[in-house]
Amino acid sequence: MCSRSRSVNNTGSLPAYYPISPLWNRHHEEFISVRAEPEVRDGFVVSPRMSTEFDCVVIDTGPLFTILTLNYVRRTKRQSLLQKIDEEIRRSFSMQDACLQLSQSIRSLLSTSHVIGEIQGLQTSRLGLKGEDVQGFWLASMELLALSKLDKRLLRLIEDGFQREDVRHNISQIGPTDAGLIELALREGCMLPTDDQRTLAPLAYQLGVDCRIFKPMLR
Repeated sequence: MCSRSRSVNNTGSLPAYYPISPLWNRHHEEFISVRAEPEVRDGFVVSPRMSTEFDCVVIDTGPLFTILTLNYVRRTKRQSLLQKIDEEIRRSFSMQDACLQLSQSIRSLLSTSHVIGEIQGLQTSRLGLKGEDVQGFWLASMELLALSKLDKRLLRLIEDGFQREDVRHNISQIGPTDAGLIELALREGCMLPTDDQRTLAPLAYQLGVDCRIFKPMLR
């Protein structure tokens, strides 16, 4: 079982679905100022290093697509493909470095077959890769994912859905991809990074998953 912890992701404000958001958003500057106090300063110094080391992570399509695209661009020098990722990450070399470093700091990187299928679609629909470029993208990706020890869990969601009311409800509400990620994160006790603040993150957090918004993790 993987360790779980909650975090404000070093961000200035939290989305409303975090139970602590009203308190944090009103007083976060006061909380942050406490870090300079001698009693807590030394303890805070080690927290950035600790917060970027994870026993396991269940990764959503958006963050995985960003990681694989950055990795491919670094290997092939095809800078034009950066136009296909988030603008803030595209404009920040430090966030790009943090993205790739984060992928290497995870001991066990978990995902589902649905996510891998969506990545296969995005390499052509968003990146516009064809022919040998598609093969090159996956060769570069597989090398990175091998280093990250990607473990693609093939969840039998349809079978589970007929047997369990909670899984059946999640599939009907948010679809098999997000439902599979939540189920896997709950089974393994892993952190779940996502860029989906509208549907996946609120439900995941409500169900007790350590769900974190991806971009603040890179700042």
